[in-house]
Amino acid sequence: MCVSAQTAGPQVGSPQNEVTIYLFFVHYCLHLLLFTEASYHRMFVFLKVTRTESGQCCVDDSFGLNVIQIRKVCFMTKRIFPKHVGFIPDGNRRWATSHGLQKESGYARGINPGLLLFDKCKEYGINEISIYGFTKDNTKRAAVQTVAFRRACVAFAFEVVQRGAALLVVGDETSLQFPAELKKFRQRHGSGMKVNLLVNYGWEWDLAGLSCAALRSSDISRMDLIVRWGGRRRLSGFLPVQSVYADFYIRDEYWPDFEIEHFDHALDWYKKQDRTLGG
Repeated sequence: MCVSAQTAGPQVGSPQNEVTIYLFFVHYCLHLLLFTEASYHRMFVFLKVTRTESGQCCVDDSFGLNVIQIRKVCFMTKRIFPKHVGFIPDGNRRWATSHGLQKESGYARGINPGLLLFDKCKEYGINEISIYGFTKDNTKRAAVQTVAFRRACVAFAFEVVQRGAALLVVGDETSLQFPAELKKFRQRHGSGMKVNLLVNYGWEWDLAGLSCAALRSSDISRMDLIVRWGGRRRLSGFLPVQSVYADFYIRDEYWPDFEIEHFDHALDWYKKQDRTLGG
């Protein structure tokens, strides 16, 4: 059975583009929040809750929940995950030197963590993610390093497309530092989860678009949460307009040491924030 803000009553159907959440309610939750009869005391129920991109909420009604009870369940699951998360995967060079390697070796080690994170975001039903690949300032580094991080960005981009991402690459494609292989992704390709990869990006370059018509990153929505690895407490010019109301979570681990638990901890922390958006 499904309910939505646009409909007064329940609907039955198979939702498309769904995000599924499983809830396990112990007896006191059922008694206080869902049911009214004490006879349900000590009952344990496993509920499947599905949310569609249009905001419709569907609950497995095999237990005979009524509309009011379903609305309560939907309220409890509302906004469990942020819609748009930004990631700053920092610490690649420090990781390499700490392992006795050349600095440029750290970038390739960051590809697989990025793919693991992409898969986890898809699993959680997050609508959009933005990833800091490299900046215009980063291109001032030694040539061997710039070659390495450009190659890493290209490898990551093509792999996430294969995995079903709707990829948009945002950055100054007029520069020789912008990988030619990624120019076709300056327009979004694909229809899956939105992935915005910042390549040869600069905040000044982005804002300069306002003198013509709009931000050069205007296709990117406002972020809810930003997660940064490597211990630095700064945005480093990361999408300054879209980050205005984002909560900022820091991990001290270097990016190549990424573990899924880092992201899970960030989401747990995010749920506890008082998000008023200035209101």
